[in-house]
Amino acid sequence: MARPMEECRDSGPCPTCGGIRPARILYGYHFWTDGLKDAIDQGEIALGGCVIGEDNREWQCNKCGCRWGSRHQ
Repeated sequence: MARPMEECRDSGPCPTCGGIRPARILYGYHFWTDGLKDAIDQGEIALGGCVIGEDNREWQCNKCGCRWGSRHQ
C-alpha cells in the first residue's frame, strides 16, 4: 500500500524559488478517477506525460513549475 503523500515528501525545497510544497510527478497512462483529480487539484500530483524515461524528473514546484530530482537515484 502506498504511503500518504506527507510521508513521501523527501524532495527538499524547490531549487529555483525555494517553494516547500512540491508535487510528485506521475508518468504513464492512468485511469482518470476522482482521487487522481483531487490529488492534482491539491497540488500533490503533477502529470508528467506518457513517456517514461531515465531523464524524467520526480518533483514539480507548485509555485514556479520547476521540475527536479532524478527518479533513478
